[in-house]
Amino acid sequence: MPLYEERLINPLSVRFSQDRMWEEFSDGRQVEDTVWEISAKDGGHGYDLFLSPPFPSVEIVRLRQQRREGSTGVVNERGERLYGDESWFTFDNRRLYCLQRAALEHWPRTTAVVVKVLFDMPDVRSARHKPSSQGKVGRET
Repeated sequence: MPLYEERLINPLSVRFSQDRMWEEFSDGRQVEDTVWEISAKDGGHGYDLFLSPPFPSVEIVRLRQQRREGSTGVVNERGERLYGDESWFTFDNRRLYCLQRAALEHWPRTTAVVVKVLFDMPDVRSARHKPSSQGKVGRET
């Protein structure tokens, strides 16, 4: 059975998995500089433009996130956790940030990028997925 499938998706429809991110990639490139290295080509399949980044495809997974009030999870009157609707999430937060910034540069045209949709989330990543930001991100300085 395959581990993922490639799909076109608008980067603005993907959420971040953590509240903060480092401002540089592991190879030393600055995240902000990398935004400008993403090129756009004529689109298709319902999108105006296709984004072509200088890094590997973002891996995404479909998750239902626990609803939160601040840093505390929301529970019902029986003490059961409450979850929101399913959303796309990634652990590739720096890459997603770059793609979202590039997509906003072309707004209101719709953009798409090739992503890898994971069929299952690896255990090592699931332990790290505890965002309190509802999928929005800030930058770590």
